[in-house]
Amino acid sequence: MQITFLEADRPLCKAYALDSNGNLTKESYPKVAEFSSQTTNVRDLADLARELELAAERGACLLKGNVARPLVVESRAGSTDPNATTEFICLDFDRLPPGTSIAQALGLMGLGGVSYALQYSASQGIETDRGDTGHVFMQLSTPAHPSSLKQWLVHLNLSTPILN
Repeated sequence: MQITFLEADRPLCKAYALDSNGNLTKESYPKVAEFSSQTTNVRDLADLARELELAAERGACLLKGNVARPLVVESRAGSTDPNATTEFICLDFDRLPPGTSIAQALGLMGLGGVSYALQYSASQGIETDRGDTGHVFMQLSTPAHPSSLKQWLVHLNLSTPILN
């Protein structure tokens, strides 16, 4: 499966630090107008996890979708096809109840036996009132259209109490 990462003139991630008074500060995801892209192929979730780690080390982020042509220090607007099928899904967990793990949430969603790669968010373990936070990547057995995935995700959000 083909995946695309974006890079910019600064790391594409949130950051936490302690200021000179020992207070926790949060730097939001940066506002960036120009990106360069790097596309690669992965065979499976293990490959995807390795590529995610390498991208994180260089401050890159995964683009959901692929660019029609390589980007070189330019806007990404209009660079992807919103109707292109996808071979993986990314579930973004932001505000699970405290004490609830992502694995528990997946079980309640009916996905307890599905293999996945997990990328914890920068806030994991820092903002303890949020529970686990992270991205779950699952490879699909057949490519799916984004509108089908959206309908399924809306259904999960409305029918799974923990996602309220």
